[in-house]
Amino acid sequence: MTATDELHGSELFMLDGDRLSLVADVEGGTSESADLDQLVVLDQSLFFSASGGAHDNEFPSIGNEIYQFDGTGISVLADLYPGVEDSSFSDPVAWNGDLYFAAENSSVFGSELFKYDGTTFTLVADIFPGRRSSRPRSLFVFDDTTMYFQASSPLDGVELFSCDSNGVVSMVADINPGPGSSRPNAFAVFKGALFFSADDGVHGNELFMLNGTGNATLVADIMPGPGGSYPSSLVVYHGVLYFAAENSSEGSELFGFDGTSVTLAADINPGSESSFVRSAVVFNDALFFSADDGVHGIELHRFDGRSVELFDYCPGACGSDPDHLTVFDRALYFSADNGIHGPEPVVLGYTTHNATLFEDVFPRSRGSAPHSFSVLGDKLVFALESSRGALAVIQ
Repeated sequence: MTATDELHGSELFMLDGDRLSLVADVEGGTSESADLDQLVVLDQSLFFSASGGAHDNEFPSIGNEIYQFDGTGISVLADLYPGVEDSSFSDPVAWNGDLYFAAENSSVFGSELFKYDGTTFTLVADIFPGRRSSRPRSLFVFDDTTMYFQASSPLDGVELFSCDSNGVVSMVADINPGPGSSRPNAFAVFKGALFFSADDGVHGNELFMLNGTGNATLVADIMPGPGGSYPSSLVVYHGVLYFAAENSSEGSELFGFDGTSVTLAADINPGSESSFVRSAVVFNDALFFSADDGVHGIELHRFDGRSVELFDYCPGACGSDPDHLTVFDRALYFSADNGIHGPEPVVLGYTTHNATLFEDVFPRSRGSAPHSFSVLGDKLVFALESSRGALAVIQ
């Protein structure tokens, strides 16, 4: 595993047995934070955004840019927006052997869709021509031929766009007609179709699907009227699309869509109060997520399709606030606070019933706040924050 220290700030460390050692220094030996974020894996490398570059002879002074970790060390991949300006690298995905992402590369273009093929950076499309930004967000790989995302265009607001494997970008649907924005997000594939959350300007933010003819259709008006149920954390488990959504009687809870109808799957915080389900993943033949039952605070929960089980990592009503749930090597890793160590990496094993502290990276209760967990081959990589920040590796 890796962490950070008070001398080097936001840097890459490696754990050799019980000893932490510096692998690479993003900020050139200073205690400044490199703001590591936007982690994504492509082939055998990890790509992420960071500020710094003081250690790099080619890029001695840059803004927040794209870095690469190849398993042994890190390097600046490119100063995409030359000089001290930030490229605003965000929402990266690996697709067909290339890296796609949103970024700015000059004062000519705003934030647009780019790709990196391992050698060259290319502007895929200037969706909002000129200095204005289309700000592609929520990039989602549907299959080998199509990637979906939200973007802003001059006449249609923020709507659903696609990019095909030839790099052709087009607007798929103007869900909120005219200059209004539907802001599609929380994408998932279920029964061969694309499902997502969007606002059509009439029903509020609700669950939509893209059918075979390319039309976006409302699946269910869960919160009747213009208020919206705000579906999120979409995940498929045992042939059902589960997600968090809000209705007028149960609040924000766990719902399911079986391909025919939407029903309440579990009222975790009984009555009209909300449990606010988030960070849902499938692990060990069950659905795990973070939620608040109204008694224990925000804790880890397990759902088997019938009943909900609580994991009270911070005993009592304090709530451990588990987040960034990620499956790796037959275990579930996440960030949580047991009330003693602050937010630190926590692990739930495949055959164990209790979540345990993996490493107290920052002692004395402040916590390392791990996030952006990513699987890199036989390693689990994530960023650490707290007052410094770092890149961490479990292998």
